[in-house]
Amino acid sequence: MKAQLESAGFQVIVFPTIALSPPPDASIIESAITHLGAYAWVIFTSANAVDAFFDYYHELRGTLDEFFQQEVFPRIAVVGPATAEALKKYDMTAELMAVDFQAEGLVDAFAQLPAPQREGRAVLIPRALEARDVLENELPALGFEVTVAPVYQAVTATASAESIAEISQAGSIVFTSPSTVKNFIKILDAQQGQGAGIDYLSKRTTYSIGPVTTAELKEKTLPRQNIIEAAPSTSAALVAAIISN
Repeated sequence: MKAQLESAGFQVIVFPTIALSPPPDASIIESAITHLGAYAWVIFTSANAVDAFFDYYHELRGTLDEFFQQEVFPRIAVVGPATAEALKKYDMTAELMAVDFQAEGLVDAFAQLPAPQREGRAVLIPRALEARDVLENELPALGFEVTVAPVYQAVTATASAESIAEISQAGSIVFTSPSTVKNFIKILDAQQGQGAGIDYLSKRTTYSIGPVTTAELKEKTLPRQNIIEAAPSTSAALVAAIISN
């Protein structure tokens, strides 16, 4: 996104709000990988989840070639194209993707499968420690047995006084997830006092990658007219929205 926006003439300031660390308990994902053949599907909801999963996978299983000699990898489902793209690094391909690139759309996609492909089928969801629970709540009603396995946890990044000063130059701000919204506000409030984050956002045009991120912005009482939402919920659409506005 940075390269695309800069090529279009924008000055881009990158301001990390999330840092990734291992989950507090890796036993769930380690057990799941050890018994991976028991799962019909593995569902990835982010590129970070893909990378973190395969870190554990390679550590426990060795190379992919060695694993394929033992058993077949489960079918893979993803929420959106960025996650599908991340799979290519591991020579993997998603068979199912949400039309709207949201968890709700992925539930709908699973609901279209014939009943024999759903009932009693085990599903593994490697994800962040804290994440939306749409899939784990909705898939059991379709007949799936769901295992949620944290593969990383997202914590608030630290920011220097210099980086805080740099972002004061920005005329707009871009958010790619609800966590980036929460953490951005948390960082500014910690550095500049309670309310600094909302005050910053209220004075700028805010771009959102999709309705879930927009909902988080609106929950923070940000005026709806300040928010421009990408459609569909992809980074490419988000870049297009920024350029066109």
